[in-house]
This record gives sequence, C-alpha cells and structure tokens, in this order.
Amino acid sequence: MPSDIAPLDPSYRTIFENPRNGSPQNISKDGCVALARMGAASWNAWRSDFPTLGGVSNHGVAVPPKYGNFANFRDHIFEDFADFSHFNFGAKCYFRER
Repeated sequence: MPSDIAPLDPSYRTIFENPRNGSPQNISKDGCVALARMGAASWNAWRSDFPTLGGVSNHGVAVPPKYGNFANFRDHIFEDFADFSHFNFGAKCYFRER
C-alpha cells in the first residue's frame, strides 16, 4: 500500500490503491464508480474528508466554471439497479450521457 494513503479511512482506502482511480484529492471517473459500488457509507466518509473543490456560489447554488474532485459518472452505464438516495455527492455531479 502506498504510504500516502495509509492514513486514510479504511472504509475507502482500498479504492486509492489503484492509480487508475485517481487520488483522494482528485478522484477519477473510474474511482467514482469503484467508490460508489462500496456504498453510501464509504462514499460519504470520503466526501466528508475530501469535499468538492472550487465553484462559485450563487444564492446557495454552485455554478461553473472551476471545480475539482467532483463526482463524475458521465457516460457510465449502470448495468444493475443503483440507489444513490443516501449519497452526498457535493457540488457538480455528472450523471448524463453525451
């Protein structure tokens, strides 16, 4: 295990052992999918430790252009039922297809 992820919460640490998943501070789309598969508790623990970066607030609504570390499921096809009702995605989460 890389030493930089050793102090991470064990509920999501294993996701970041794979470099394809990005880092806790800059999760990739593959990392979003892998972490979501672990469930809301793991996702929310990570999101609490690593919130969405950037963005501008307009009356409580985040607006573009600059975000980082946001949830990106763009163009991912969930083949099985996925219930995200208890997930805290933070600002700027992509679920749409192109």
